[in-house]
Amino acid sequence: MTQYPSRSIGLFLFSTLAACAPTEQATDEYNEELGDESDELTGDPEEEVNEDGTGPADVRSANSRSRTGADTSRPLIQGIDFGDTNGWVDHRSITIVVDAKDNVGVAEVCLSNTRACRDWVPFDSEGNDHRLPQGVGPHTVRVWARDAAGNISGMFRDTVSIDAKRPRDGTVTASPVPGGVTLNWADFTDPESGIVGYRIVGRQNGAAPYCTVERSIYWEGNAGTATITGMVAGDHAMRICAIDAQGHMSTGTIVTSGPRAESNAPVVRALQLDAGDNWVPSRTVDVQVDVVDESAIMRMCYSEDTTCRAWTDFEPNTTFTLSPGSGVKTVRGWYEDAFGNINVAATDQIGLDLTAPTDGELTLSHLPSAVRVAWPGAADADSGIVEYVVVMADDIAPDSCSEGDEVYRGTAVETVVSGLTSDFRYGFRVCAIDDAGWMSAGIAGQITPLAEYDAPTVTRFVIDEDRVETYDLFVPVQLQAADATGIARMCLSNTSTCDTWQTYQTLFNHRLASGAAGERTLYLWLEDTLGNQSAVPFTDTIDYLTE
Repeated sequence: MTQYPSRSIGLFLFSTLAACAPTEQATDEYNEELGDESDELTGDPEEEVNEDGTGPADVRSANSRSRTGADTSRPLIQGIDFGDTNGWVDHRSITIVVDAKDNVGVAEVCLSNTRACRDWVPFDSEGNDHRLPQGVGPHTVRVWARDAAGNISGMFRDTVSIDAKRPRDGTVTASPVPGGVTLNWADFTDPESGIVGYRIVGRQNGAAPYCTVERSIYWEGNAGTATITGMVAGDHAMRICAIDAQGHMSTGTIVTSGPRAESNAPVVRALQLDAGDNWVPSRTVDVQVDVVDESAIMRMCYSEDTTCRAWTDFEPNTTFTLSPGSGVKTVRGWYEDAFGNINVAATDQIGLDLTAPTDGELTLSHLPSAVRVAWPGAADADSGIVEYVVVMADDIAPDSCSEGDEVYRGTAVETVVSGLTSDFRYGFRVCAIDDAGWMSAGIAGQITPLAEYDAPTVTRFVIDEDRVETYDLFVPVQLQAADATGIARMCLSNTSTCDTWQTYQTLFNHRLASGAAGERTLYLWLEDTLGNQSAVPFTDTIDYLTE
């Protein structure tokens, strides 16, 4: 398309208007010197000032003096320090150190729990006292700084959390070992500052002491298990307490145990669910265990919980019912010998998939004496799709993928079925199979291989007799195209998306897209009598002028 030079009158008008706009330019330089007014500023401490900077006019003018020679640079807050531990404090009353800089020095700061500054206090580089709102969890503190010239910084915010609660106690199991006991615990929690360690205290022949009694400490650390050795034979009452990052200590969970004549727990060499399958379609699964012990194993317990709920007589092979709902399940197994020794839970995982895959979209495309079958978009949220099956029948698709002729099985999402007869209709169905063995209902379609499958070609596509510019949105369009079987429909659009198909014409009027002056592009698709369509649109452009 030929490009025409710009009109001289347009250049004249543009230059004239540009020369008449010194006020806007000066205003832009003025605002740049002051800083972006969209920053979050504060106003007079006697009145509320919002984050968006709205406030008394005299504060605005104090921050806008760029021509008087006075200091107009606002203080810069680089950070604030709560004196916290990993983002947590254990009291509402804290000292905040504000890291702020200014040309003439920071005079005052405002600390607020809300979006408004209400109280200015003298700035102390060693820290200013502040009281947080009530309630544990995160709290946002907003800070402003003001220098001696009255310039106010933008708002700075940071978050600190209050932890004033003890950790929550969990569960403990004890397994005797020679000369001592191995303790394992779980489910101790602290949703605030988090657990950083544990303490075990104990006493023989008496009630478990409190964890604050230091002379009774058996063990301290941050692991989830501990072995206490050198214990005198007999029962020991022990208490396990969790300690959070703020030093709070839980009440503690009590367990009683001690060395026994034979204190070795059973050893699980293998625990297997459903012969090692990754996914199963049913809640009932087979359980096989290989477990040995110095003495006889008397009882067993299987559970998806972290603790045993029901003991039964030991059997090496049994069944277990998984909890409802699809997903990966963890089954734990405990085994108790004749002396009451119990192993740390052995585990195995298996996936439960109770739903079939969902089908995607089926696309059937013509090829010479063949059909390309594509089926993107199938999905399975649980075990995942492992293969697809494509079946075919004359005329209409089979009712299921267990019927008809199987023409493909594999992991690809398309295939070509060859050796078909032109002008004879075939039906196809595609099904997805997941790792649990579920098969989708399948998506079906019919197609007749065509004698030819080439889309029409365009030999001429011009707008307004191939002119390069127009002052009218209504323009004539000329088309010339060819196809082996004839052209049936066309789609002409002002966008790259086809909206409406219409009967093919070689000459007609079309309305260009409205709007400002500029280049307009028309997009054209064609379809022949066999349904072969343009894969990509043909295009032509013209410049639309408004004056």
